[in-house]
Amino acid sequence: METVSRLAFERESGERPLGEGEGFFEGPRRRFAVVSMGKLGGYELNYSSDIDLLYVCDVEERGEEYRFYSALARGITADLSSPTEEGTLYRVDLRLRPDGESGPIVVTVDDHVNYLQLRARPWEKQALLKARFTAGNVSVADRFLDNCGRLIFGEVVGIADISEVHTMRERALRSLPAQERETNIKLMRGGIRDIEFIAQALQLVHGRARNEVRSRNTLETLERLHHFGLIDDDAHGSLSDIYRFYRTVEHRLQMVANARTHALPTSGDELVRLGGRVARSALPGVRGENFRAELGRSIGRVRELYGEFFTGRVREEIPLILSLPAGADEVRSVLERYRIEDAGRAHRHLGSLVYGDFPDLEGPETLRSAARSLPVILESVGASPSPDLALKNLVTIVKATGAVRSTLDLLAASEGFRRLLIEVSSLSTSMTGVLARRIELLDAVAAGVPPDGIPPGTGAVSGWYEESLLHIHCQNPFPRSGPDTLGPLLSGAAERVIRRLFEESGGGEAPIALFALGSLAARESRFGSDLDLVAVGGEGADPAACAGTIRRMIALGRGTRGITIDLRLRGEGDASPLVQDLETYRAYFERRASFWEFVAFGKRRFICGDERIGADFDLLVGRRIAERFSSPGLMEELRQARAGLESLSEGVWDVKHAPGGLYDIDFMGAAARSGNAAEDSGSSGRLAALAGSGLLERSEAELLRRAHAVYYLVEHAAAHHGLRYPPLPERARFFEGYLGALLEPLLPGPEPFSERLARLKRSVREIFDRFCAR
Repeated sequence: METVSRLAFERESGERPLGEGEGFFEGPRRRFAVVSMGKLGGYELNYSSDIDLLYVCDVEERGEEYRFYSALARGITADLSSPTEEGTLYRVDLRLRPDGESGPIVVTVDDHVNYLQLRARPWEKQALLKARFTAGNVSVADRFLDNCGRLIFGEVVGIADISEVHTMRERALRSLPAQERETNIKLMRGGIRDIEFIAQALQLVHGRARNEVRSRNTLETLERLHHFGLIDDDAHGSLSDIYRFYRTVEHRLQMVANARTHALPTSGDELVRLGGRVARSALPGVRGENFRAELGRSIGRVRELYGEFFTGRVREEIPLILSLPAGADEVRSVLERYRIEDAGRAHRHLGSLVYGDFPDLEGPETLRSAARSLPVILESVGASPSPDLALKNLVTIVKATGAVRSTLDLLAASEGFRRLLIEVSSLSTSMTGVLARRIELLDAVAAGVPPDGIPPGTGAVSGWYEESLLHIHCQNPFPRSGPDTLGPLLSGAAERVIRRLFEESGGGEAPIALFALGSLAARESRFGSDLDLVAVGGEGADPAACAGTIRRMIALGRGTRGITIDLRLRGEGDASPLVQDLETYRAYFERRASFWEFVAFGKRRFICGDERIGADFDLLVGRRIAERFSSPGLMEELRQARAGLESLSEGVWDVKHAPGGLYDIDFMGAAARSGNAAEDSGSSGRLAALAGSGLLERSEAELLRRAHAVYYLVEHAAAHHGLRYPPLPERARFFEGYLGALLEPLLPGPEPFSERLARLKRSVREIFDRFCAR
């Protein structure tokens, strides 16, 4: 690489190198040097590295000579990076110059000194640890490098500087796609960058007093730090061995892909193949069969050492920021590292947690515990979709325990317990409230023990249902769990409540069959869903008595937190009796039912009551739907009925009525049903049936299945925080950030989440149009 850089310099400058002692090149314009940075500067290039360069000149004015050097720099960059018939030599990165891409391509030595003194951030000084001469005038480079050393190591490095190094690492991690944050061998927690940052941070701390620990190369730096007793034998051996291991893995990844990649494979077979390639490098203790275990051990060890070197240093900031006013810059700077936007509000939450609320005050031991534990806890908070919301809810739960200090210690020590409470606090304000109000459930939730059957007594239903919802949420956090998992669990809990309320209302002896419609019927209930029901009476039954039973059930439901019973989908809606018999429904479906009602009643399921009435009703409705769906012009009716619902759309966030929304998928799914409710297996089953029948391509069915999961989860997530969906304008910004982070694995993309959602709806609508044309 150095040879290529020198040749490019000679080609562009028209100068030739002289012999030893005569300077690097001759000519009147000789005050220019090429400085290597990054991996090139540290003699650590990998198979597919970018090369980081910095162009330096030693002129006082930006006149003709400076313009010559600028043109020379552009020419060298083009020689190294421009595509040719034989390919490209290198990808050249010039962003490490002052002010990055917006700065001049050539920096003068004096301007660089001023930049370092006045505006350079600590991480920019850190990057200069690897700077070295590559081409041009060595005297110019020496003066530049001497200035860098004097300004980098001329002052005592404090906690703020070390914290900035940590912040740079966190910024790099957050820049990755969500799926790479645990697989990128370079930037993941416990990866290559963490080892490099440990070595560089220790250089910044000790390099002022000991010139000998200064080195551009990571392994050499670790060796020097160890030689002078600044890291112990264990840390030196671990970091050096793991660094060699990681760099070998990085090389093998890039050689196979012939591209700049750092992403580890996740499938077992690919990891076995990668392990075999790495094992051929004769690294100590690394064999093909133990590669996965060795990789896991290495990541864990680096994370542990990084915590000792970095997190341990930053922990003392917690008492500091709590002692400062909420608006202080230091408070904002610290909390921004954990992606917290409203530093003032977060400061208040933390103060309430650590000091207590008068008259219930915490002792000094809680502050000492918080100094140790909060940085670890805040790391997890910062990884959540909305750190501000997660912190607020987590503080609520921890304070509710009545044992703040011990709970903080447990959260920091137990990754499983920390993950549990973060998933409650970050994903559900509603479940946060339940857990805080009924903190006695924490042990059962942590142990994964579900509630038993509903205890006797009307008042017990609400408590049982809350506990069931909390258990379902904790054991099946979204979005890892989607509608195929959550829907049946939530529907099952709701059904048990409905049966109990029906029995307590006297339904056990009444000639009534109770049917579920909508998402409850399809076992696709989400958190906060209304429970759509239809009550069917037997022939000759007393209408007033049957209606009284249903009214009592509705009243009991109103007293059950989380239960909303809705019977408006019955024939004729609110204008009709609560309970209608078979003959009434027979006449209704023959003469008055609209097309969308046939679609709605296609999703029905017997819940409880008189089984004979239920079987007769199911047969009746099934026959009528089958007849309607086999009639000519079905697709045109589908299209027209769907168009009629689009007028109810509430804009860009709408995932139900809007074109390409949930009703598009539901109306297509209706074609998969023959009218027999027993054949209904939810959206996934209906889409699979359509693909099997040839009405959908397999790829179309898969996209619709993913869209259904996204639509389900956006409403599910909003309901868990008690927020209206589609959101009001003042909540749109929150939803952009929260849903964008939460659903990145399902709906990735660089654009705002609302635009990703619009793109998905356009794709669904295109499939709907093709479906109707088939």
